[in-house]
Amino acid sequence: PDTAAERGFPASSDLRVMPNPFSDALTVAFDLETPSRVQVVLADLTGRFVFFEKDNWLEAGPQSLVWNTEDLPGCAYLVGLKVEGKAWTYRTVMLMR
Repeated sequence: PDTAAERGFPASSDLRVMPNPFSDALTVAFDLETPSRVQVVLADLTGRFVFFEKDNWLEAGPQSLVWNTEDLPGCAYLVGLKVEGKAWTYRTVMLMR
């Protein structure tokens, strides 16, 4: 199985998530210097992917993705970003119910 824990996300400052904590929706934002292949995930703390956006080709510039999370239980999650196959960037977020 392909899980967040197996990927070993390294910390970085390239990824912004807001609001944090959040309740019904989470915005994931990042900037791309050039058009790039991007993967974005939301994983629970056991490493199970809750949402997985794989291999999206995005143009250069500011990017954002909004996830509706009203069906998820309240707890901490990892948001991960991978650009052009480079190391994962992650942020920890808290879903409040």
